[in-house]
Amino acid sequence: MAGAGKIQFLDRNVPRHAVADVREFVSSHYGLDGEYRPLPSERDQNFLVESVDGSRHVVKIANIDESAEVVDFHLGALEHLAHSDPSLPVPRVATGQDGADCYEVAFPGGDTHILFMLGWLPGVPMAESVDTPTPAAQRRLGAFMARVDKALRGYFHPAAEQRHPWNIATCTRLQPLTVHIADDTGRNAVDSVFRHMSDVVVPRLRTLRHQVIHQDAHIDNVLVDPGGTGEITGLIDFGDMLYGTLPAEIAVACDGIPVDAEDIITPACNIAAGFDSVLPLEEDELAMIYDL
Repeated sequence: MAGAGKIQFLDRNVPRHAVADVREFVSSHYGLDGEYRPLPSERDQNFLVESVDGSRHVVKIANIDESAEVVDFHLGALEHLAHSDPSLPVPRVATGQDGADCYEVAFPGGDTHILFMLGWLPGVPMAESVDTPTPAAQRRLGAFMARVDKALRGYFHPAAEQRHPWNIATCTRLQPLTVHIADDTGRNAVDSVFRHMSDVVVPRLRTLRHQVIHQDAHIDNVLVDPGGTGEITGLIDFGDMLYGTLPAEIAVACDGIPVDAEDIITPACNIAAGFDSVLPLEEDELAMIYDL
């Protein structure tokens, strides 16, 4: 990472602990036994646990570089959402038998990780849905994320100002890494985007409304009804939450939506229109969506 120093989570270092060790801890602290199935994750180790009574939970073992303060921020946001909009389909925090919402676990081998458990949400990722998101589905996605952000208003935590690599407001920290792009044309294109962000976009971002946002609502994290109704049944992966701007929320929601190469604007407009119908956007915020 020449010139950039160490940037947290670019080296993912995903935990890889034995199921038997995880099972033993969960059984003793949560009183939960069942069948374990690994779930994919960018930087944590996750398991779906299905108990004999049919209930489902997700056990999460946080990355060794994740701090207790950040985990507390994430769990606090889910608790806030449970109170501010109880019908919102987001994971519920499961507490242990002693009432704790997370634990520091020393695993065999010496690594200590924070472990916590969440409720399971039904549905399939939008990315796996058989249907290409229609304009109506795009607007529905925007409206859903506005509902999430509206419910998050009023929540703050000292660990909310995240500097992880996916924070759009601090993206220019990554520019020194473009030296690793071998192709001159590609490197110059990326560098030009970074210069525009540094000179124009980031300074304007600082003038916009800020609050805690999810900022990871791409189509792998948004769940929909597998029956094809298009109904959103859940939002997962709150690990990239941060104190940011509403247009950044919309920009990430646009990520992954299949688009016609000749028209990348219409889907973004649909998502923004859906968002605006629930949480009205200011003109300066609307003006930033294209660049983000």
